[in-house]
Amino acid sequence: MKLRILGNRIRLRLSQSEVATLSKNQAVEQHTDFGPGSDELIYSVKLCESIRNEPWALFQSNHIKIEIPEHLGLQWLQSGNTGIENKEYSTQGEGIQILIEKDFQCLHERGKEDESDSYPNPRAWK
Repeated sequence: MKLRILGNRIRLRLSQSEVATLSKNQAVEQHTDFGPGSDELIYSVKLCESIRNEPWALFQSNHIKIEIPEHLGLQWLQSGNTGIENKEYSTQGEGIQILIEKDFQCLHERGKEDESDSYPNPRAWK
């Protein structure tokens, strides 16, 4: 799973095997270890039947948790749709935009990055 943060925007890209894990109603989680004396960053996404409307995010104890309503997540996972998103507003009125996408192979060579578990890029066939 790839994580991209820019200001108040969080974007997750999931590989084919991660999408398969999520479709079995299991959480997908990654850890980033910053080394000795530093905390570890954890980020995860899971389907949750207790939320009803839109994906939402929570950050606690160095853990970014993204939860997707189960019905919405299963619909997305079983469709040809690329992603789902939501803009969530805080009590201060500032929002965080959440985007969860299926990860496509890049159209250009990216060095040593392994893209074998990424989805074939539909633009590659045009």
